[in-house]
Amino acid sequence: LGGPTDAQGRRPVVGMLLPAQARDVQLTAGFHGWCCTTFANRELTVQMPLMPGRATYRFSYLVPASDGKADLHFGARGRCDHALVLAPDDASDIELSGVEAAPPDATKGMPGVRVFQAANVEKGVLFGISLTRPLPDPAAPVAPAKTDDSLSTLQIAAVGIGVSVLVGVLLLVHRARARRASSTGTEIGSS
Repeated sequence: LGGPTDAQGRRPVVGMLLPAQARDVQLTAGFHGWCCTTFANRELTVQMPLMPGRATYRFSYLVPASDGKADLHFGARGRCDHALVLAPDDASDIELSGVEAAPPDATKGMPGVRVFQAANVEKGVLFGISLTRPLPDPAAPVAPAKTDDSLSTLQIAAVGIGVSVLVGVLLLVHRARARRASSTGTEIGSS
């Protein structure tokens, strides 16, 4: 049923600490809506009794990078048996905090992703990663725009639309021929 009631009589049931700079939180699945969920002081809290069985909550949010670095540290209102943190498998540097690299099979079916895990995380203990992307060097020369005779994006889009129209016309011609052929053909009945 949750913890002690708040001023509106709602009880905190499920709570997760999001990264400190998290903003634009969107509830996408499993929630009843903002009537029964709050986000304050970096804690996203569900305030509805849990039904017996399994409960899954899906949400999204933005974490702005500062000087090319994003802090992705999490915590939970209760003890957490197992947690995963997913990060892109790119040129980013990653600092670990309370997590370790997951075994290679953890990324099965997820190309381009690095997976980190934490086990037996106590209530309120933060875990996660700091993700740093190298900033472009402002003194580095910028590559000149290509001036070759390759197709531009606009030309490619026009060709794509032209092919779509041609396919549509061919389908109409094919259907018209099929209708003419069926109207002159012999009907077969069934009993």
